[in-house]
Parts: sequence; C-alpha cells; structure tokens
Amino acid sequence: MSLEYARVDPFTFSHRSINASYTTFGAPVGYDLQPNSDRVAFQARHWFSPRTFVRLDLDYTRHGENFLDSTGNIQAAEDPNYPGSGILVAVGNVGGDMLRGDGDGLAGNTFLRGNLSYQRRVRLWFSAEWFPNVFTDLRVGYTNRNGGNMPENFFFGSFEIRVGY
Repeated sequence: MSLEYARVDPFTFSHRSINASYTTFGAPVGYDLQPNSDRVAFQARHWFSPRTFVRLDLDYTRHGENFLDSTGNIQAAEDPNYPGSGILVAVGNVGGDMLRGDGDGLAGNTFLRGNLSYQRRVRLWFSAEWFPNVFTDLRVGYTNRNGGNMPENFFFGSFEIRVGY
C-alpha cells in the first residue's frame, strides 16, 4: 500500500514563452500535475502469485484553473501597472496552466486561487502472466471532475494482451 501527497504551487514550471516550457508534446516532463494543484493518492496492490496481481488506485485532486472568457481564452484587461496604455495582459492567469506563465506579477501567487475544480479517480487493474512474456491486463476506471472550466464524468475499460516485456 502507498499513500502520497503532491503539491505544485502556481506558476511552477511555467514560462512566458511556450518554447521554454517544462513540457514535451504538451505533457509535463516532471510530475503529472498542473501548476496550482495538489493531489492525495492511495494505491493498494495484492499479488496472488509472482505473476498475477490486482491493483486499486484512488486519488483526489484540487486545481485552481485560470479564469476564462466566453471564447475560452484567459481573461485579458489593460495592464494595471500602466493605466491608459491600452496594453492587454492576462489578468485571468492564476498560474493554473504550465504553458502560460504571463501575468505572474499581476496578483499574488496564492495557492488554489482561481476557478477551483475537484477531481476524483478510481482505477482497478488486474494483470496476469500466463506464459513467459505473455500478459493479459484488464483495466477499468472512473473519473468525476466538477467545478472548474470543464466538468466531466468519464468511465473507461480496456483488455490488453501483451507479448514481450
């Protein structure tokens, strides 16, 4: 069994240029958690034999998402540091997106500030090696995400036969 808590503060790994972001193909290079988030995860694994196990994963994630306008873009307004200049800045950026580091100095980097979302995930995985290097995996899972910019409910299942390592 294992229990884990992870926290990523606002604007961590965020850069003002997408070319300097701490990602590869849009996914984080480090821990798989967006900035301005925390997660509590529990995992239990039971081995029936040296080649057969069942694993249960439970996790709860909170994420402070950026404020978006009606078109899905981060809210922008005139730069409060230069009134009357007409320069638009991302005032809705609360540090909740690894690919958007602009606007980090406009407001304090308060943890979980923004449009707060809550995600709960349950996953069950059964794996067996029937013959040397011949595996079958059965996986089912459910995700419930409410609040934030894109609430969702998602159920998945898969059956996999693997040959090799």
